Amino acid sequence: MDSRIALVHNGSALFSGDAGQGESNVRRWVLKNDWLEAIIALPLNILYNTGIATYIWVLANRKAEHRRGKVQLIDASQWFLPMRRNLGKKNCELADVDIERMLKHYLNQPPADAEVAELAKLATPKCKWFDNADFGYWK
Repeated sequence: MDSRIALVHNGSALFSGDAGQGESNVRRWVLKNDWLEAIIALPLNILYNTGIATYIWVLANRKAEHRRGKVQLIDASQWFLPMRRNLGKKNCELADVDIERMLKHYLNQPPADAEVAELAKLATPKCKWFDNADFGYWK
């Protein structure tokens, strides 16, 4: 059975914990099992009463062939609609067009070869693909 989940995290899930410690081992386990499909950076102040950086992690237990061994990073931090009136620290929200743009990038496939990948990085700086091994970190 194929499953996909999206988890909302603050930034600490990306970098806290030294290599070999609990948080680092969880990240390593997720990458080793090839479950992480994408990480989407959301705008600051998108959540009520907090100004922390927020990320959506998309995990799947059976990745599509074009996603195997890869992680997609999408920078949606500048895609938002300012609110007319703040709710605590929340001062922006995602418009339908912003959500559609995130989804469009998420559904795109990675470039087929290294040369095309370099050109794609220049053309779409808000969406990049990396090999799982690029996230390795050992002492």
